[in-house]
Amino acid sequence: MDNATASLPPIPELGMGSLLHTAGALLLVLLVLWAALWMLRRFGPFSTRRVLAKGGPLLRERLMLGNRQSVVVVEVQGRRLLLGVTEQEIRLLTELDGDAATVAEPAAARPAAPAEEKAATENFEDLLAWSEDDADSGVRG
Repeated sequence: MDNATASLPPIPELGMGSLLHTAGALLLVLLVLWAALWMLRRFGPFSTRRVLAKGGPLLRERLMLGNRQSVVVVEVQGRRLLLGVTEQEIRLLTELDGDAATVAEPAAARPAAPAEEKAATENFEDLLAWSEDDADSGVRG
């Protein structure tokens, strides 16, 4: 046994200098990786600047309707689109005119006329009765 251990080279002691050298090299590698990632995101093929320069979609406005549902106004190649966004799908609701999104007054901001309110209530009651009839007959929509 003494012959086996005698032929091994001595183990160098780990001092503070070698520890600082290793930590500095690791920090340098991490810094280079961060810089490469930053440059790729900024100037790479999928950077925001390149997508916008090619006429890519630009989010103009978003209205959250629920936990994961929203209505968004997106501008693509000069067209303004109103999209409904849910967890499962994105659906085109309508194409807006040039300034329709800024001119339209929200329904909550203007008071409803009594006739409109009565008609809306009746329509809702009809819809509710229709859905109850479907539920009773076993039909699901």
